[in-house]
Amino acid sequence: MTGRETTVAILARHARLNRHGTPIRCQPGAEELRERREHVTARVGRERPGADWKVIYDSRAEAEAAAAEFAAAGHRFRPYPCARSRSGHYHLTTEPVAGHREAGRPAPGKER
Repeated sequence: MTGRETTVAILARHARLNRHGTPIRCQPGAEELRERREHVTARVGRERPGADWKVIYDSRAEAEAAAAEFAAAGHRFRPYPCARSRSGHYHLTTEPVAGHREAGRPAPGKER
């Protein structure tokens, strides 16, 4: 099974699916889109709103089961609750790997 086929199979088992069998993804509400649009327009000078398209898992147990299957396939994820969810759904985020540099810290040999 290829990497893509493995991912599709894991999502089909654990993610919230629409009637066509594809994962439902989280989208920002109207207020969040408006705030994002204002921020991006002010910072970049053009409008680029949109969704972050994170896959929705109905429960922490489903998210943990998906994370465990992804771990068996060589990926490191951990579940976290969605801050914008009214129903309490979960997403997966990448797990920091030992030895990777921390965000904001310069790479070795690149100190200033």
